[in-house]
Amino acid sequence: MVECLLRDSVGQGDRLLAAVDMHAPTFRTTLYPEYKAQRKQPDADFLAQVPGMMDVLAQHNIQTIGVPGYEADDIIGTLAVRYRFTSDVYIVSGDKDMLQLVQPSVYVLTPHKGLYDHDRVLLEYGLPPVRVADWLALCGDTADNVPGVNGFGPETSRELVQEFGDVEVLINRASYITNKTRRNKVMDNVEVIRLCKKLVTICCNVPLAQEAI
Repeated sequence: MVECLLRDSVGQGDRLLAAVDMHAPTFRTTLYPEYKAQRKQPDADFLAQVPGMMDVLAQHNIQTIGVPGYEADDIIGTLAVRYRFTSDVYIVSGDKDMLQLVQPSVYVLTPHKGLYDHDRVLLEYGLPPVRVADWLALCGDTADNVPGVNGFGPETSRELVQEFGDVEVLINRASYITNKTRRNKVMDNVEVIRLCKKLVTICCNVPLAQEAI
């Protein structure tokens, strides 16, 4: 798998790193205890494979990084920001929330849909990567049990972000929303929107020691 990734998808990269969750409370569960609460515990067959997967990473000299209080996504975001000016960064993930990290020199490589750059995110989602978190804050993310605004689906949320941009701008200019139902929902869910934005935004300043990476 590692050889295929280097040869076929990314080219001869200088460094591979694997970010891992610590299976401990994070700042998101502190903000919202129901975050990911709907997820079932991994089955025994999967858990039995974890030591083997870690062994494979070690055999290929791939460093694994986990930080208490943060998710693997946050570590990835921090490293992407840290190294985007010195090299191309390829994030291997199938999670759509990772698309918010796409920028010049930072790409997301998905297992089934291939490589995403700024233009592809804009083409498929109708939004630039920098607005993906605002979109998710409104429509929610069932995978992580992020509620969003009740009644706001992906399309409604996309239209509002396309018109207003950042959700703080949307909140401050809610009176300009022409559709009464949408306007009232935004006004009635200000704190929900702000909470959801915090939950879906990838933290890019995880305390990682420079010498450890």
